[in-house]
Amino acid sequence: MEAIWHGFTHATEWLTSTTAAPTDIRLALTLIVGSLLSLWRPADKVVTVAHEGGHALAALVTRRPVLGVQINSDGSGATYTRGRLGGLGSALVTFAGYPFPGIVGAGLIIVAVSGHSRSGAAVIAVALLAMLWRTRNLHGWLVIGLCLAGVSYAAWALPSEPLALAMAGLGALLLVGAGRDLLRERQWRRSGRSDSDISILGGRGLPASLWWTVMVGVVVGSGWLAWEQVTQEYLSI
Repeated sequence: MEAIWHGFTHATEWLTSTTAAPTDIRLALTLIVGSLLSLWRPADKVVTVAHEGGHALAALVTRRPVLGVQINSDGSGATYTRGRLGGLGSALVTFAGYPFPGIVGAGLIIVAVSGHSRSGAAVIAVALLAMLWRTRNLHGWLVIGLCLAGVSYAAWALPSEPLALAMAGLGALLLVGAGRDLLRERQWRRSGRSDSDISILGGRGLPASLWWTVMVGVVVGSGWLAWEQVTQEYLSI
């Protein structure tokens, strides 16, 4: 029993230890690479995992049971919850998907430059494990399982600076990916081919364009907070 407690204590201390911030040049290059990777087709699924995670988290906050999560081979996804259709809770769950990758992405950049990369990676790993528990299709298991394995390995095994760079790169991918998905959704809606969360919200009273604008504001605001943290850490030296 003592050995188990010692191992748990050691793991906790390691995962909450302070990590070194990357050098400014390496950080800049990593953010550029992460942003470019968001344009790569397979990266859609990483953004989709965060998107569906936003729905699931909002459901938990509003006390709506999460029945299942699905990640499809075409990059789309779905989160199934139980609860009353309509009302603030339902709107929050529907709203959360598109901006959540941007929020998570900005958060990862912030933890990377502020010395909390290992803790941030550990939190992401726990969230992915919870999503995996609710995943209801084989492709979803594969995608989320690979994400979980990668983040878990990074949290436990990577040295300080490479871990910070990995978190910053993933953050840039998610942040830019969130903006890309919102632009893509607007194009689909203008062509009449959209059945997205924003179109669903638009059918409940307020116009879809207003919901889209608010989501863009959340993503841009998240990016601004990340930029403020980066400039505070590097340009003030």
